[in-house]
Amino acid sequence: MTRTGRLSSPTQTAHVLALQFGLVEGPVRKKVEESFIRLIEESAYKLTSGFLGTPYICPVLSDIGRNDLAYRLALSRDYPSWLYSVEQGATTIWEHWDGKKSGRFVLERGYELL
Repeated sequence: MTRTGRLSSPTQTAHVLALQFGLVEGPVRKKVEESFIRLIEESAYKLTSGFLGTPYICPVLSDIGRNDLAYRLALSRDYPSWLYSVEQGATTIWEHWDGKKSGRFVLERGYELL
C-alpha cells in the first residue's frame, strides 16, 4: 500500500483480498472499495482475477452494497465469466478463464488438446 492509501498492485485480486481479509480500514477502505468498483467497470464488467481472488468477488461486492455488480458478474455469459465456461460445456471450474477456445481445451500457454 502506498502512503496515500492506494494499493500498489492495481488488480481486482489485490483489491478483493484486501477487502475480504480486512487489510484496510476507515477512509482507506472506502478508497479501495471505490477503486475495486472502478477496476471492474474499466474491464467492461469482466473478471480479471485468478484462483486467489475470484471466490471472494461476489461476497465482497455484496458486503460493500454492490449486489448489482455481483449479480452482473455472476450472470454474465461473456468471456471471461462463470457462465461462459458453463455454456462451453464445463462441468467444473476451469484452471484458466480461457480453458477452452475455439472448441479446443487450453492445457498450458501454447498447448492445446484437439
